[in-house]
Amino acid sequence: MQANNDFKILSIQLKKFVFEQFSPYDDNIELTLSYGSDAKYKKIVTQYDVVFACKLELKQEESLIFSVDSVISTKIETSENFDKKYLHNIVAIMYSYLRPMVAQVTVMAKLPPLDIPPMNFSKIVIGEVED
Repeated sequence: MQANNDFKILSIQLKKFVFEQFSPYDDNIELTLSYGSDAKYKKIVTQYDVVFACKLELKQEESLIFSVDSVISTKIETSENFDKKYLHNIVAIMYSYLRPMVAQVTVMAKLPPLDIPPMNFSKIVIGEVED
């Protein structure tokens, strides 16, 4: 039986979104964005629950301006021969939900809108949740 990458998104939920502002922003100093992410999945017959966590930090010189700590959960339905190596596509979709939320909250905090850059998820390792 040949593997495929067909899936149907059943739900996407924002489980956590914590924005913390620490220092005032100076528009004359260059900003530095750093981020880390983690993704895990759990397979239940022909469904996968995928959880994507992402932490962003924006700094100017050594001062932390703000951080965003987020968790997004998605449930997908797949065919029986779905190859889990295609789960990185799901994580990329989840990340696309996060990007406009970060831009909007930075504007609301009177900061410049932060359009976080796209990430390449093709090589991401997504760990399986152990029971």
